[in-house]
Amino acid sequence: DAIKIDRDAIKIENDAIKKDKDAFKENCDTLKEGKATLEQKYNNLTSELRDQVECPVCLGVPTSGQQVVEDVDKKEKEESQENETEMAANKIQELQEHIYVIEKENDDIKKDRDVTKEDRDSIKKDRDAFKEGKVVVEQKYDALTAKLRAQVECPVCLEVPTSGPVHVCPNGHLVCSTCKGASCPTCRTKMLGGKSLLAVTVIQNIEHECRYEDCEELLPLEKYKLHLKLCPHRIVRCPAAQEYCGKDLPL
Repeated sequence: DAIKIDRDAIKIENDAIKKDKDAFKENCDTLKEGKATLEQKYNNLTSELRDQVECPVCLGVPTSGQQVVEDVDKKEKEESQENETEMAANKIQELQEHIYVIEKENDDIKKDRDVTKEDRDSIKKDRDAFKEGKVVVEQKYDALTAKLRAQVECPVCLEVPTSGPVHVCPNGHLVCSTCKGASCPTCRTKMLGGKSLLAVTVIQNIEHECRYEDCEELLPLEKYKLHLKLCPHRIVRCPAAQEYCGKDLPL
């Protein structure tokens, strides 16, 4: 009986120990779950704090406040350098565009200059050709007027008449009104009433030589008569008294 009692007591104690073991196991599981929950909360908190203090430049977590300041200054310097680099690049681009515009304007100016030079050379050639043509025309005109002047010159007074009529003999020889006689001074043919309209036309359209000695002026008929009155080589009477001089002399 005593053995039975002891066995029952041991059994009861074992049951109590088993219950305590189960309770302890349950407490351990609860503690493990609480530890896991705390560890998760800790990890979440540290991760969030790490994200807040993480350096945006090096993407590392600073170990001191000075490093944070240095990282911020470094970032600001890098941003400032980037801004300066961008501004310099924009300035260089603006200068390149300005240089391109200037070079284009220079090219346009060179083209205009070349065109102007070609036009100038062409004008110069035309001018030289005109000068040569003018010289030829002047020579032909002078030769023609000299021949016409010689043809209408009076064979008696050797002057070119300045007004009509200009008399003509049957053989075509001319003589001025002042020197006209009964016969032609050239061929001695009897002068009739013939007058040359062609000679009058020539007289009205050629230049006339000044009649005074040493004067080489050639003038159209409308200016010729006025020139005779003002010519510095015209004949004037000496202003001295008649008994001392009274001669007609070139001015």
